[in-house]
Amino acid sequence: MGLRREIMKFNIMITSGKVVVMLIGFFFSILLTRLLQPYYFGLFSFCLVIVGFSAFIDFGLSSTLIRFVAYYSAKRKYREVKTITWLIFKYKFIITLLSGLLVLIFSQQIATFIFNKPEVGTIVFFSGFILILQSIFLFFNSLFSGLKDFKTATIMLILEKIFIFIFVISLIVLGLNIIGALSGLILTYLLLIPVSIFILYRKHKFIIKEPSIEINKKSLFSFSFWVGMGVMATIVFGLTDQIMISMFMSIEDIGFYRIGLTWMMMIASFLPITIDVLYPYFSGASGITQLNKMFFDSLRYISMIIFPLAFLLSAFSEPIITIFYTGTFSPAIPVLRILALVAIPLIIATNLKGYFIAMDKPDIRAKVTLFVLFINILLMYTFIRLWGIVGAAMGLLISYSLEFLIFLLIAIFIKGAIFKYSTIFKPFLASIVIYFIARLFIINNLFDLILYGIICLALYIVVMFAIRGVDSQDISYIKREIFLILHKLK
Repeated sequence: MGLRREIMKFNIMITSGKVVVMLIGFFFSILLTRLLQPYYFGLFSFCLVIVGFSAFIDFGLSSTLIRFVAYYSAKRKYREVKTITWLIFKYKFIITLLSGLLVLIFSQQIATFIFNKPEVGTIVFFSGFILILQSIFLFFNSLFSGLKDFKTATIMLILEKIFIFIFVISLIVLGLNIIGALSGLILTYLLLIPVSIFILYRKHKFIIKEPSIEINKKSLFSFSFWVGMGVMATIVFGLTDQIMISMFMSIEDIGFYRIGLTWMMMIASFLPITIDVLYPYFSGASGITQLNKMFFDSLRYISMIIFPLAFLLSAFSEPIITIFYTGTFSPAIPVLRILALVAIPLIIATNLKGYFIAMDKPDIRAKVTLFVLFINILLMYTFIRLWGIVGAAMGLLISYSLEFLIFLLIAIFIKGAIFKYSTIFKPFLASIVIYFIARLFIINNLFDLILYGIICLALYIVVMFAIRGVDSQDISYIKREIFLILHKLK
Protein backbone atom coordinates (compact mmCIF):
# COMPACT_ATOMS: atom_id res chain seq x y z
CA MET A 1 0.00 0.00 0.00
CA GLY A 2 1.43 3.41 -1.00
CA LEU A 3 2.19 5.99 1.68
CA ARG A 4 -0.52 8.38 0.50
CA ARG A 5 -3.15 5.65 0.46
CA GLU A 6 -2.01 4.31 3.84
CA ILE A 7 -2.34 7.77 5.41
CA MET A 8 -5.77 8.19 3.82
CA LYS A 9 -6.83 4.77 5.13
CA PHE A 10 -5.90 5.62 8.70
CA ASN A 11 -7.45 9.09 8.39
CA ILE A 12 -10.75 7.53 7.35
CA MET A 13 -10.48 5.04 10.21
CA ILE A 14 -9.80 7.75 12.79
CA THR A 15 -12.47 10.01 11.31
CA SER A 16 -15.03 7.22 11.59
CA GLY A 17 -14.02 6.72 15.21
CA LYS A 18 -14.19 10.42 15.91
CA VAL A 19 -17.68 10.60 14.43
CA VAL A 20 -18.75 7.89 16.90
CA VAL A 21 -16.93 9.65 19.76
CA MET A 22 -18.48 12.95 18.72
CA LEU A 23 -22.01 11.53 18.66
CA ILE A 24 -21.62 9.81 22.03
CA GLY A 25 -20.08 12.96 23.52
CA PHE A 26 -22.83 15.07 22.00
CA PHE A 27 -25.68 13.09 23.55
CA PHE A 28 -23.73 12.75 26.81
CA SER A 29 -23.23 16.51 27.06
CA ILE A 30 -26.89 17.27 26.36
CA LEU A 31 -28.15 14.68 28.84
CA LEU A 32 -25.61 15.72 31.48
CA THR A 33 -26.57 19.40 31.34
CA ARG A 34 -30.24 18.55 31.64
CA LEU A 35 -29.67 16.19 34.58
CA LEU A 36 -27.27 18.42 36.52
CA GLN A 37 -28.48 21.92 35.53
CA PRO A 38 -26.11 24.95 35.44
CA TYR A 39 -24.60 24.79 38.96
CA TYR A 40 -23.73 21.09 39.14
CA PHE A 41 -22.74 21.02 35.47
CA GLY A 42 -20.39 23.87 36.37
CA LEU A 43 -18.90 21.71 39.13
CA PHE A 44 -18.39 18.84 36.68
CA SER A 45 -16.73 21.25 34.24
CA PHE A 46 -14.52 22.55 37.06
CA CYS A 47 -13.36 18.98 37.72
CA LEU A 48 -12.37 18.67 34.06
CA VAL A 49 -10.26 21.82 34.40
CA ILE A 50 -8.26 20.16 37.20
CA VAL A 51 -8.01 16.88 35.28
CA GLY A 52 -6.73 18.87 32.31
CA PHE A 53 -3.46 19.21 34.18
CA SER A 54 -2.79 15.54 33.38
CA ALA A 55 -1.58 16.81 30.02
CA PHE A 56 0.53 19.49 31.74
CA ILE A 57 2.36 16.99 33.95
CA ASP A 58 3.07 14.86 30.88
CA PHE A 59 6.13 17.11 30.27
CA GLY A 60 6.16 16.15 26.59
CA LEU A 61 6.72 12.46 27.34
CA SER A 62 3.76 11.31 25.22
CA SER A 63 4.97 13.29 22.19
CA THR A 64 8.48 11.94 22.73
CA LEU A 65 7.06 8.42 22.96
CA ILE A 66 5.18 8.76 19.67
CA ARG A 67 8.15 10.39 17.94
CA PHE A 68 10.75 7.73 18.80
CA VAL A 69 8.46 4.70 18.77
CA ALA A 70 7.30 5.67 15.26
CA TYR A 71 10.90 6.29 14.18
CA TYR A 72 12.32 2.98 15.42
CA SER A 73 9.23 0.97 14.46
CA ALA A 74 9.63 2.15 10.87
CA LYS A 75 13.19 0.76 10.97
CA ARG A 76 11.97 -2.46 12.68
CA LYS A 77 14.28 -1.86 15.65
CA TYR A 78 11.95 -3.40 18.20
CA ARG A 79 14.42 -3.63 21.05
CA GLU A 80 14.87 0.14 20.90
CA VAL A 81 11.07 0.53 20.84
CA LYS A 82 10.71 -1.56 23.99
CA THR A 83 13.52 0.27 25.80
CA ILE A 84 12.10 3.70 25.01
CA THR A 85 8.54 2.64 25.92
CA TRP A 86 9.39 1.40 29.40
CA LEU A 87 11.87 4.18 30.09
CA ILE A 88 9.27 6.83 29.33
CA PHE A 89 6.56 4.91 31.20
CA LYS A 90 8.72 4.87 34.34
CA TYR A 91 9.13 8.64 34.36
CA LYS A 92 5.51 9.18 33.35
CA PHE A 93 4.20 7.01 36.17
CA ILE A 94 6.39 8.63 38.85
CA ILE A 95 5.50 12.18 37.79
CA THR A 96 1.79 11.35 37.48
CA LEU A 97 1.61 9.63 40.86
CA LEU A 98 3.40 12.44 42.69
CA SER A 99 1.25 15.11 41.03
CA GLY A 100 -1.99 13.26 41.78
CA LEU A 101 -1.02 12.74 45.41
CA LEU A 102 -0.30 16.45 45.81
CA VAL A 103 -3.78 17.25 44.50
CA LEU A 104 -5.33 14.71 46.86
CA ILE A 105 -3.43 15.91 49.93
CA PHE A 106 -3.88 19.64 49.31
CA SER A 107 -7.33 19.53 47.70
CA GLN A 108 -8.92 21.96 50.18
CA GLN A 109 -6.02 24.40 49.97
CA ILE A 110 -6.15 24.34 46.15
CA ALA A 111 -9.89 25.05 46.21
CA THR A 112 -9.56 27.85 48.75
CA PHE A 113 -6.36 29.70 47.91
CA ILE A 114 -6.05 29.16 44.14
CA PHE A 115 -9.66 29.14 42.96
CA ASN A 116 -11.24 31.15 45.79
CA LYS A 117 -13.97 28.50 46.13
CA PRO A 118 -13.57 26.55 49.41
CA GLU A 119 -16.85 24.74 48.76
CA VAL A 120 -15.30 22.75 45.87
CA GLY A 121 -12.61 20.98 47.94
CA THR A 122 -14.33 17.61 47.49
CA ILE A 123 -14.42 18.12 43.72
CA VAL A 124 -10.66 18.79 43.68
CA PHE A 125 -10.10 15.64 45.77
CA PHE A 126 -11.96 13.45 43.25
CA SER A 127 -10.08 15.19 40.44
CA GLY A 128 -6.78 13.93 41.88
CA PHE A 129 -7.83 10.30 41.40
CA ILE A 130 -9.16 10.96 37.90
CA LEU A 131 -5.99 12.82 36.95
CA ILE A 132 -3.77 9.82 37.81
CA LEU A 133 -5.94 7.24 36.07
CA GLN A 134 -6.61 9.26 32.92
CA SER A 135 -2.91 10.07 32.52
CA ILE A 136 -1.97 6.36 32.58
CA PHE A 137 -4.73 5.51 30.09
CA LEU A 138 -3.56 8.24 27.70
CA PHE A 139 0.01 6.91 27.87
CA PHE A 140 -1.12 3.60 26.39
CA ASN A 141 -3.17 5.38 23.76
CA SER A 142 -0.09 7.41 22.74
CA LEU A 143 1.88 4.17 22.51
CA PHE A 144 -0.71 2.65 20.16
CA SER A 145 -0.47 5.77 17.98
CA GLY A 146 3.33 5.58 17.91
CA LEU A 147 3.05 1.96 16.80
CA LYS A 148 0.62 3.14 14.08
CA ASP A 149 -2.02 0.89 15.61
CA PHE A 150 -4.66 3.52 14.97
CA LYS A 151 -7.44 0.94 15.01
CA THR A 152 -6.78 0.08 18.65
CA ALA A 153 -6.23 3.72 19.62
CA THR A 154 -9.56 4.64 18.03
CA ILE A 155 -11.45 1.75 19.62
CA MET A 156 -10.10 2.65 23.05
CA LEU A 157 -11.25 6.26 22.68
CA ILE A 158 -14.71 5.04 21.67
CA LEU A 159 -14.82 2.70 24.68
CA GLU A 160 -13.78 5.61 26.90
CA LYS A 161 -16.77 7.63 25.76
CA ILE A 162 -19.15 4.68 26.04
CA PHE A 163 -18.07 3.82 29.57
CA ILE A 164 -18.20 7.45 30.69
CA PHE A 165 -21.70 7.74 29.28
CA ILE A 166 -22.92 4.55 30.98
CA PHE A 167 -21.25 5.00 34.37
CA VAL A 168 -21.72 8.75 34.81
CA ILE A 169 -25.35 8.91 33.69
CA SER A 170 -26.29 5.74 35.59
CA LEU A 171 -24.85 6.98 38.88
CA ILE A 172 -26.53 10.38 38.47
CA VAL A 173 -29.89 8.73 37.77
CA LEU A 174 -29.40 6.60 40.89
CA GLY A 175 -29.39 9.85 42.87
CA LEU A 176 -25.66 10.31 43.51
CA ASN A 177 -25.60 13.62 41.57
CA ILE A 178 -22.17 15.24 41.09
CA ILE A 179 -20.36 12.65 43.26
CA GLY A 180 -21.86 9.93 41.09
CA ALA A 181 -20.68 11.73 37.95
CA LEU A 182 -17.10 11.92 39.21
CA SER A 183 -17.18 8.31 40.42
CA GLY A 184 -18.29 7.30 36.93
CA LEU A 185 -15.10 8.81 35.50
CA ILE A 186 -12.98 6.88 38.01
CA LEU A 187 -14.72 3.58 37.17
CA THR A 188 -14.16 4.21 33.46
CA TYR A 189 -10.39 4.45 33.73
CA LEU A 190 -10.11 1.63 36.27
CA LEU A 191 -11.63 -0.59 33.60
CA LEU A 192 -9.82 0.79 30.54
CA ILE A 193 -6.26 0.58 31.89
CA PRO A 194 -6.17 -3.24 32.29
CA VAL A 195 -7.93 -3.58 28.91
CA SER A 196 -5.18 -1.47 27.30
CA ILE A 197 -2.45 -3.59 28.90
CA PHE A 198 -4.13 -6.81 27.73
CA ILE A 199 -4.42 -5.55 24.13
CA LEU A 200 -0.82 -4.35 24.16
CA TYR A 201 0.35 -7.81 25.23
CA ARG A 202 -1.77 -9.61 22.63
CA LYS A 203 -0.96 -7.39 19.63
CA HIS A 204 2.53 -6.07 20.37
CA LYS A 205 4.25 -8.76 22.41
CA PHE A 206 7.72 -7.45 21.61
CA ILE A 207 7.04 -4.56 24.02
CA ILE A 208 7.06 -7.21 26.75
CA LYS A 209 9.27 -9.98 25.42
CA GLU A 210 12.06 -8.28 23.46
CA PRO A 211 15.30 -7.78 25.43
CA SER A 212 16.19 -4.21 26.34
CA ILE A 213 19.07 -2.37 24.75
CA GLU A 214 21.16 0.64 25.63
CA ILE A 215 20.08 3.82 23.86
CA ASN A 216 21.36 7.36 23.65
CA LYS A 217 19.40 8.89 26.51
CA LYS A 218 21.01 12.28 25.96
CA SER A 219 19.39 12.82 22.56
CA LEU A 220 16.12 11.37 23.84
CA PHE A 221 15.89 13.71 26.83
CA SER A 222 17.24 16.69 24.90
CA PHE A 223 14.37 16.23 22.49
CA SER A 224 11.96 15.60 25.37
CA PHE A 225 13.07 18.76 27.17
CA TRP A 226 12.08 21.08 24.34
CA VAL A 227 8.97 19.07 23.56
CA GLY A 228 8.11 19.22 27.26
CA MET A 229 8.56 22.97 27.35
CA GLY A 230 6.33 23.30 24.32
CA VAL A 231 3.71 20.91 25.70
CA MET A 232 3.59 22.60 29.09
CA ALA A 233 3.28 26.00 27.44
CA THR A 234 0.55 24.63 25.17
CA ILE A 235 -1.39 23.14 28.09
CA VAL A 236 -1.14 26.28 30.19
CA PHE A 237 -2.11 28.20 27.06
CA GLY A 238 -5.18 26.00 26.61
CA LEU A 239 -6.15 26.09 30.28
CA THR A 240 -5.49 29.76 31.07
CA ASP A 241 -9.02 30.81 30.11
CA GLN A 242 -10.66 28.05 32.14
CA ILE A 243 -8.40 28.59 35.16
CA MET A 244 -9.06 32.33 35.23
CA ILE A 245 -12.79 31.82 34.74
CA SER A 246 -12.69 29.34 37.64
CA MET A 247 -10.89 31.94 39.77
CA PHE A 248 -12.87 35.08 38.91
CA MET A 249 -16.28 33.93 37.67
CA SER A 250 -19.14 31.86 39.10
CA ILE A 251 -19.53 28.08 39.00
CA GLU A 252 -22.32 28.49 36.42
CA ASP A 253 -20.04 30.52 34.14
CA ILE A 254 -17.54 27.64 34.10
CA GLY A 255 -20.27 25.41 32.72
CA PHE A 256 -21.48 27.95 30.14
CA TYR A 257 -17.94 28.39 28.85
CA ARG A 258 -17.41 24.62 28.81
CA ILE A 259 -20.36 24.21 26.45
CA GLY A 260 -18.71 26.53 23.93
CA LEU A 261 -15.40 24.70 24.25
CA THR A 262 -17.12 21.33 23.78
CA TRP A 263 -18.69 22.36 20.47
CA MET A 264 -15.47 23.98 19.26
CA MET A 265 -13.42 20.88 20.04
CA MET A 266 -16.09 18.68 18.49
CA ILE A 267 -15.70 20.20 15.03
CA ALA A 268 -11.94 20.41 15.45
CA SER A 269 -11.72 16.66 16.17
CA PHE A 270 -14.01 15.88 13.23
CA LEU A 271 -11.30 16.60 10.65
CA PRO A 272 -10.45 13.58 8.47
CA ILE A 273 -6.82 14.70 8.16
CA THR A 274 -5.41 15.06 11.63
CA ILE A 275 -2.15 15.31 13.49
CA ASP A 276 -3.11 12.00 15.19
CA VAL A 277 -2.29 10.23 11.94
CA LEU A 278 0.17 12.63 10.35
CA TYR A 279 2.57 13.04 13.27
CA PRO A 280 3.90 9.45 13.21
CA TYR A 281 4.32 9.77 9.43
CA PHE A 282 5.96 13.19 9.74
CA SER A 283 8.35 11.57 12.21
CA GLY A 284 9.21 8.84 9.73
CA ALA A 285 9.57 11.14 6.71
CA SER A 286 12.73 10.45 4.70
CA GLY A 287 13.65 14.08 4.19
CA ILE A 288 12.61 17.72 4.42
CA THR A 289 11.18 17.71 0.89
CA GLN A 290 8.87 14.80 1.63
CA LEU A 291 7.92 16.31 4.97
CA ASN A 292 7.02 19.67 3.40
CA LYS A 293 4.93 18.01 0.71
CA MET A 294 3.11 15.80 3.22
CA PHE A 295 2.35 18.69 5.52
CA PHE A 296 1.21 21.34 3.04
CA ASP A 297 -0.86 18.85 1.05
CA SER A 298 -2.63 17.98 4.30
CA LEU A 299 -3.03 21.67 5.22
CA ARG A 300 -4.95 22.29 2.01
CA TYR A 301 -7.56 19.66 2.85
CA ILE A 302 -7.66 20.73 6.49
CA SER A 303 -8.48 24.31 5.46
CA MET A 304 -11.19 23.18 3.04
CA ILE A 305 -13.01 21.42 5.89
CA ILE A 306 -12.37 23.40 9.06
CA PHE A 307 -13.29 26.86 7.69
CA PRO A 308 -16.92 26.11 6.71
CA LEU A 309 -17.56 24.01 9.84
CA ALA A 310 -16.27 26.76 12.13
CA PHE A 311 -18.16 29.57 10.42
CA LEU A 312 -21.42 27.60 10.30
CA LEU A 313 -21.14 26.72 13.99
CA SER A 314 -20.64 30.39 14.75
CA ALA A 315 -23.59 31.43 12.60
CA PHE A 316 -25.91 28.84 14.18
CA SER A 317 -24.77 29.35 17.79
CA GLU A 318 -28.09 30.77 19.02
CA PRO A 319 -30.39 27.99 17.71
CA ILE A 320 -27.87 25.33 18.79
CA ILE A 321 -27.92 26.47 22.42
CA THR A 322 -31.66 27.12 22.43
CA ILE A 323 -32.60 23.79 20.86
CA PHE A 324 -30.20 21.50 22.68
CA TYR A 325 -29.72 23.17 26.06
CA THR A 326 -32.89 25.27 26.56
CA GLY A 327 -32.95 28.96 27.46
CA THR A 328 -31.36 28.27 30.87
CA PHE A 329 -27.99 28.08 29.12
CA SER A 330 -28.45 31.19 26.92
CA PRO A 331 -25.30 32.90 28.35
CA ALA A 332 -23.33 30.31 26.32
CA ILE A 333 -24.59 31.74 22.99
CA PRO A 334 -22.12 34.66 22.54
CA VAL A 335 -19.32 32.46 23.88
CA LEU A 336 -20.01 29.75 21.28
CA ARG A 337 -20.26 32.35 18.49
CA ILE A 338 -16.64 33.35 19.14
CA LEU A 339 -15.16 30.02 20.24
CA ALA A 340 -16.42 28.32 17.07
CA LEU A 341 -13.91 30.38 15.06
CA VAL A 342 -11.07 29.40 17.41
CA ALA A 343 -11.13 25.92 15.83
CA ILE A 344 -9.49 27.32 12.67
CA PRO A 345 -6.20 28.68 14.08
CA LEU A 346 -6.15 25.94 16.73
CA ILE A 347 -6.18 23.10 14.20
CA ILE A 348 -3.67 24.70 11.85
CA ALA A 349 -1.32 25.67 14.69
CA THR A 350 -1.52 22.15 16.15
CA ASN A 351 -0.49 20.61 12.84
CA LEU A 352 2.31 23.15 12.47
CA LYS A 353 3.62 22.10 15.89
CA GLY A 354 3.73 18.49 14.71
CA TYR A 355 5.54 19.66 11.58
CA PHE A 356 8.32 21.35 13.56
CA ILE A 357 8.71 18.44 15.97
CA ALA A 358 9.04 16.06 13.02
CA MET A 359 11.82 18.34 11.74
CA ASP A 360 13.60 17.78 15.09
CA LYS A 361 12.95 21.43 15.92
CA PRO A 362 10.86 21.16 19.10
CA ASP A 363 12.59 24.30 20.38
CA ILE A 364 10.70 26.37 17.77
CA ARG A 365 7.40 25.06 19.07
CA ALA A 366 8.41 25.74 22.67
CA LYS A 367 9.72 29.27 22.11
CA VAL A 368 6.77 30.44 20.02
CA THR A 369 4.19 28.94 22.38
CA LEU A 370 5.90 30.43 25.44
CA PHE A 371 5.89 33.86 23.78
CA VAL A 372 2.20 33.62 22.85
CA LEU A 373 1.39 32.21 26.30
CA PHE A 374 2.65 35.40 27.91
CA ILE A 375 0.41 37.48 25.64
CA ASN A 376 -2.50 35.09 26.26
CA ILE A 377 -2.25 35.49 30.04
CA LEU A 378 -2.34 39.29 29.73
CA LEU A 379 -5.29 39.16 27.34
CA MET A 380 -7.23 36.70 29.47
CA TYR A 381 -6.82 38.62 32.70
CA THR A 382 -7.79 41.92 31.04
CA PHE A 383 -10.65 40.59 28.91
CA ILE A 384 -12.22 38.40 31.62
CA ARG A 385 -12.19 41.33 34.02
CA LEU A 386 -13.86 43.52 31.39
CA TRP A 387 -16.26 41.16 29.60
CA GLY A 388 -16.37 37.90 31.58
CA ILE A 389 -16.62 34.62 29.68
CA VAL A 390 -17.19 36.44 26.37
CA GLY A 391 -13.91 38.24 26.94
CA ALA A 392 -12.21 34.89 27.56
CA ALA A 393 -13.45 33.65 24.18
CA MET A 394 -12.18 36.81 22.47
CA GLY A 395 -8.77 36.46 24.11
CA LEU A 396 -8.51 32.81 23.03
CA LEU A 397 -9.32 33.68 19.41
CA ILE A 398 -6.70 36.42 19.30
CA SER A 399 -4.04 34.26 20.98
CA TYR A 400 -4.45 31.20 18.75
CA SER A 401 -4.57 33.37 15.63
CA LEU A 402 -1.29 35.01 16.62
CA GLU A 403 0.32 31.63 17.33
CA PHE A 404 -0.79 30.19 14.01
CA LEU A 405 0.54 33.20 12.06
CA ILE A 406 3.94 33.10 13.77
CA PHE A 407 4.36 29.37 13.12
CA LEU A 408 3.34 29.76 9.49
CA LEU A 409 5.72 32.69 8.90
CA ILE A 410 8.62 30.73 10.43
CA ALA A 411 7.86 27.74 8.22
CA ILE A 412 7.78 29.93 5.11
CA PHE A 413 10.49 32.55 5.60
CA ILE A 414 12.96 30.73 7.86
CA LYS A 415 12.52 27.07 6.91
CA GLY A 416 11.84 27.77 3.24
CA ALA A 417 8.54 25.92 3.03
CA ILE A 418 6.59 26.57 -0.15
CA PHE A 419 3.12 27.75 0.77
CA LYS A 420 0.29 28.98 -1.45
CA TYR A 421 -1.77 31.63 0.32
CA SER A 422 -4.85 30.53 -1.64
CA THR A 423 -4.76 27.38 0.51
CA ILE A 424 -6.25 29.43 3.35
CA PHE A 425 -7.69 32.49 1.60
CA LYS A 426 -10.13 30.65 -0.70
CA PRO A 427 -11.80 28.54 2.02
CA PHE A 428 -11.94 31.68 4.18
CA LEU A 429 -13.66 33.68 1.43
CA ALA A 430 -16.19 30.93 0.68
CA SER A 431 -16.92 30.50 4.40
CA ILE A 432 -17.54 34.24 4.87
CA VAL A 433 -20.14 34.07 2.10
CA ILE A 434 -22.07 31.19 3.68
CA TYR A 435 -21.74 32.74 7.16
CA PHE A 436 -23.78 35.80 6.17
CA ILE A 437 -26.27 33.63 4.28
CA ALA A 438 -26.68 31.37 7.33
CA ARG A 439 -27.40 34.35 9.59
CA LEU A 440 -30.44 35.18 7.41
CA PHE A 441 -32.22 31.90 8.17
CA ILE A 442 -34.87 31.70 10.89
CA ILE A 443 -34.41 28.40 12.73
CA ASN A 444 -37.09 27.10 15.08
CA ASN A 445 -36.27 23.40 15.47
CA LEU A 446 -33.70 20.68 14.84
CA PHE A 447 -35.06 19.91 11.36
CA ASP A 448 -34.53 23.53 10.29
CA LEU A 449 -31.00 23.48 11.71
CA ILE A 450 -30.02 20.35 9.78
CA LEU A 451 -31.72 21.46 6.55
CA TYR A 452 -30.14 24.92 6.47
CA GLY A 453 -26.80 23.47 7.49
CA ILE A 454 -26.85 21.13 4.48
CA ILE A 455 -27.92 23.99 2.19
CA CYS A 456 -25.04 26.16 3.43
CA LEU A 457 -22.48 23.39 2.95
CA ALA A 458 -23.76 22.81 -0.59
CA LEU A 459 -23.41 26.55 -1.27
CA TYR A 460 -19.89 26.44 0.14
CA ILE A 461 -18.92 23.74 -2.37
CA VAL A 462 -20.45 25.79 -5.20
CA VAL A 463 -18.52 28.91 -4.17
CA MET A 464 -15.30 26.90 -3.82
CA PHE A 465 -15.72 25.58 -7.36
CA ALA A 466 -16.46 29.10 -8.59
CA ILE A 467 -13.27 30.56 -7.11
CA ARG A 468 -11.26 27.42 -7.99
CA GLY A 469 -10.63 26.52 -4.39
CA VAL A 470 -11.51 22.91 -5.21
CA ASP A 471 -11.68 21.06 -8.51
CA SER A 472 -13.17 17.84 -9.83
CA GLN A 473 -9.79 16.13 -9.48
CA ASP A 474 -9.88 16.66 -5.71
CA ILE A 475 -13.38 15.23 -5.46
CA SER A 476 -12.55 12.30 -7.73
CA TYR A 477 -9.40 11.48 -5.81
CA ILE A 478 -11.12 11.51 -2.43
CA LYS A 479 -14.06 9.45 -3.72
CA ARG A 480 -11.72 6.92 -5.36
CA GLU A 481 -9.57 6.53 -2.26
CA ILE A 482 -12.56 6.16 0.04
CA PHE A 483 -14.06 3.52 -2.26
CA LEU A 484 -10.79 1.56 -2.51
CA ILE A 485 -10.15 1.69 1.23
CA LEU A 486 -13.70 0.70 2.18
CA HIS A 487 -13.55 -2.15 -0.36
CA LYS A 488 -10.23 -3.29 1.11
CA LEU A 489 -11.58 -3.13 4.66
CA LYS A 490 -14.41 -5.49 3.72
